[in-house]
Amino acid sequence: MKINDLDGYFEYSKIINLASKRVTNVKIYPSVTSGILTIEGAQSVNIVNSVGQVVRAFPKANIFEKVDISALPNGVYIVKGINTEGSVFSEKIVKQ
Repeated sequence: MKINDLDGYFEYSKIINLASKRVTNVKIYPSVTSGILTIEGAQSVNIVNSVGQVVRAFPKANIFEKVDISALPNGVYIVKGINTEGSVFSEKIVKQ
């Protein structure tokens, strides 16, 4: 990043590398569905709508859970939760 001073001098900031290791054992499929959503490897799950409201909650999810979302309005949702290793995950799905 270049930092400009008011007197015309400038300086570059240090470059650092950020590595993101997003490893999760959670599988959510299909990502586009009109009915059943399968979630594998989760301890707890919330389905959140586009304004941040939790529309379905599974505080004690099974490791393998089939969720019927056919009653939800069409749109984009975020599936958030905690996997079996205790890490937080989130995945986008589309309900048609």
